[in-house]
Amino acid sequence: MRAFKAFTLLFVALAVPVRGQGEPSPEPATRYASPKAVFNAMNKAGKKRDFKTFLECLTPESRDFVVANLVGTGRFLRNRANLNGDAKMKDVAAEFDKTLAKHGVTKEALAKWEAAKKPEEAVKAMQAFAALVKDKAAFMREVATLLDKMEPGKFADLGSELKDVRVTGTKARGEAVEKVNGKEIKQPIDFVKVGGGWLVVVPDAKAMAAKAAAPKAEKK
Repeated sequence: MRAFKAFTLLFVALAVPVRGQGEPSPEPATRYASPKAVFNAMNKAGKKRDFKTFLECLTPESRDFVVANLVGTGRFLRNRANLNGDAKMKDVAAEFDKTLAKHGVTKEALAKWEAAKKPEEAVKAMQAFAALVKDKAAFMREVATLLDKMEPGKFADLGSELKDVRVTGTKARGEAVEKVNGKEIKQPIDFVKVGGGWLVVVPDAKAMAAKAAAPKAEKK
């Protein structure tokens, strides 16, 4: 579960899911018969860094949301590096900048987000990110490698399980449970049934929405 948990910690730049502009994300080739099935597949894919399968376990909106927020993470690292002068972070931030450019994230698109003063403006600016990144799985793989340089093992699977799943029609909610230092950590996780198969819904981060309004705040 650490793979999924690590990414969810990065999904807090916006309050609502972001759909990329242009062509919609392709539907997954595999249809999961239950919330547990897609949960286990997502965990397995994260552990193997099979981000193509990882993304296919998410709803199309969630996939774009993941990518858009990982782009924002790169800019956050750049601002933090400039703020504290950490040489290691500066190196990672520089590599992140190259990764963004490699995957088509333009300086113009980034500038619009960085200039946003309101959450809704930030959301609109970030809508372009997911569309710009064509190979989302490759982008995530490269980001994971970069973040590992700062926190080795951050994406290692600690072994979690899905408990207390409650299904209501085409929606479901359960708890992802993992043990950290002997203590159980529980995190709500939602699912939705789409086209006959279950997918994971990335959790909203409404409490952190204010951060999307002023990405330059880290430079204070």
